[in-house]
Amino acid sequence: IITGTRIITALIFCLLETTYYWRMFKYLNLLSTKRNRQMTSRPPPATKTNSCVGLNAPTCAGRRPPRAKSASSWRVKLLRAVNVPVISTVAQQGLEIMGKPNKSASEIAEVLSRDPVLTVEILRVANSVAYGRLQPTENVREAIVRLGRKVSSNLVLAACVKSLSSGKQSKESKAVWEHSVATAIAAKRIAEVVDFFQNACFIGGIVHDVGHMLIASIEPQALRQLAAERYADGNPNPKEPVLVSERKLFGFDHASLGETLMRKWKLQRNMVTLIKYHHASSEKMAKLEPRMRKFVAIIQLANHVATTLGLGSHFGDDVLDEDDELPGTAISVAGLHFDELAAITLEVDRALQEEPSLRL
Repeated sequence: IITGTRIITALIFCLLETTYYWRMFKYLNLLSTKRNRQMTSRPPPATKTNSCVGLNAPTCAGRRPPRAKSASSWRVKLLRAVNVPVISTVAQQGLEIMGKPNKSASEIAEVLSRDPVLTVEILRVANSVAYGRLQPTENVREAIVRLGRKVSSNLVLAACVKSLSSGKQSKESKAVWEHSVATAIAAKRIAEVVDFFQNACFIGGIVHDVGHMLIASIEPQALRQLAAERYADGNPNPKEPVLVSERKLFGFDHASLGETLMRKWKLQRNMVTLIKYHHASSEKMAKLEPRMRKFVAIIQLANHVATTLGLGSHFGDDVLDEDDELPGTAISVAGLHFDELAAITLEVDRALQEEPSLRL
């Protein structure tokens, strides 16, 4: 009997170990496939041609060749955009009033009811399976009470960020939004595994790249230029941190741009901090209090998942501000295991394939 028990125990351990290595094999195979697809799908750099030669020379006499838009003009336009309201007045007022603890649900509802888009979104979620009861509600105040102030605020915020990508429907804005959605799905799943705040992590995934979203909606050509410079040598994985490349080209980076925008929107402090630190190294993250550090680490890992799946023109987002290695630096802070991250990556990939409506 003892020998039989030992044999069964050994077989169980072998089965678990085989399952672990099979999952890792699938993850690494997926990673390799996505990277190869990125390399083959990226168009070769355009060759410069001089139209003022041969037959065209007489017509080009005295004419200056067209010049690329300067980084300084992008910088002026983007910084000016931060100071211009890019969300509805109702949404702005809603975010402000929900940040004041002394305001009642009735006062919040009175403001949000003026925007039909926000009204529909809050009622939709309040009546969903997660929050809905036997009796659906059509009352905004009741929906806010059912959801809670924090969830309602996050819904308004997500709607505001989504509005940035739905104005000018450029290829870049679509790519940033798809990346954000994948990051949000991964962040919620990671939060579920490590027993953290799932709703906050989902919204954090949506808003973490709001700086890129603003650039894509205002000046998509700037992102094209950034990609061209980072991939100029044909390397699909540039080792220079994306923030460094952006500072060289724009004079600022998308994290600081997003942080400034969120402060203008008078957002919750934890979301502002997340946007500021979502590319921070472990050394910089050490300055944060433990709960905030874990929140940032979860979004960094979720960002890694989305980039692994090849979603979004994010120019090497796995490289952090101080060249830390991902996912190693964030995985211990988040309290996750590598095989769990591999499994989550496969889950997110499957979810996006099964539900294309998650994308734009």
